[in-house]
This record gives sequence, structure tokens and C-alpha cells, in this order.
Amino acid sequence: PKVSFLALSGGVISDIDLESESLRFLGGARFTVYAVYRVIAPRALRCAELSYLPATAPDPGPPVSLDTPLKPEDGWVTTSGDLAVFWACNTPWMTLSDCPAPTVDMGSPVWHVTLLRGTDRMPLLKYLLGLENGIQEDHPGVDLLKCRALRLRPEAGAEGHFSLDGEEVPFGPIQMWPLTTGQVMAGEPV
Repeated sequence: PKVSFLALSGGVISDIDLESESLRFLGGARFTVYAVYRVIAPRALRCAELSYLPATAPDPGPPVSLDTPLKPEDGWVTTSGDLAVFWACNTPWMTLSDCPAPTVDMGSPVWHVTLLRGTDRMPLLKYLLGLENGIQEDHPGVDLLKCRALRLRPEAGAEGHFSLDGEEVPFGPIQMWPLTTGQVMAGEPV
């Protein structure tokens, strides 16, 4: 397991974060340049399944194995589909100019998850331009979830990146589980 205090991202957000490393000489402008590229050539997170425990549910207890089924009768909600943006945040601001979760309280056991479905360019562009003002809920196709725990299973054979607090972690099934000192991340063994 890995511990996270800030965010887990997938889809275009992790692509911008991780794939722009070759543009590091541009400073912070590298993110803008690569965001333009990803709007022109978006790549979705091929998501077979996202399961989450809503914020209103009781504490999920200790972390479970990735093989353990998450049952609706225990409060778990499951959705599926391709995501241009997957961004689970535990702080309001992720960069000096990106506020994907304006209502987050630091240290809260609740994670704010932003989903942008599909890969249409215009909704993606509007979402990225709205990050500075934290107004994502006004954009069509954007779902904002508040959850205590989640599990994300990319489609088998899909390619992509996961960024955990700005660092790449293995792409595959991954879950977030609360602890009093952080958030437990579990994925494929490294």
C-alpha cells in the first residue's frame, strides 16, 4: 500500500501531470502547453468499473483486498464508462491555478471525486478553463462525488497513468481507503 494526502488522478489530468515532464524547461507553462495537446488529442481512462462508498455512509472499516467484492447492500455505488477526467482530491487546490474541489476541508475523511465522462473536446476544454475558479459543477458531463472510499478498475488491457500526489503509480486496479493519518492506496504490487 501507498499513503496519499492530496490526490489521485487518471485520464487527461494524470497525462498532463506525468507526460509533460519532457517540457520541464518551460516551468509551470508546461502544464498549459500539454493541456492544449490533450484537448486536441484527448485520451480517456478506459474504466470498466468505479465503486465508491458515499460520504453519508458509515466508516468502511479496515482496507480490504482488491479481490474482495464491494456490495451494494453495504452502501457501495458502482458506475462505469470512459472518463476524460478522474480526480480524487483531499485539498481544494492542486496547483497554484487549479481548484478542482473548492469545498474540501483539509483533513476531512471525505474525498471529492471529479469525473468528466467521454472525450469530447469542448466539455474538456471548458472544464480545464474552469479549474481556476472552481466552477466544475456547472459544466455538462461533470459529476462531483463525495466519498469515504473508492475502487477504480481500468478496462483490461487499457493503457494510461495514475498519478498519486504527483508521482506515477502502477496503472491497474487501485483503491483509496481512509486512515486517521492519511489515505491508504492499494494497487498491484510494485
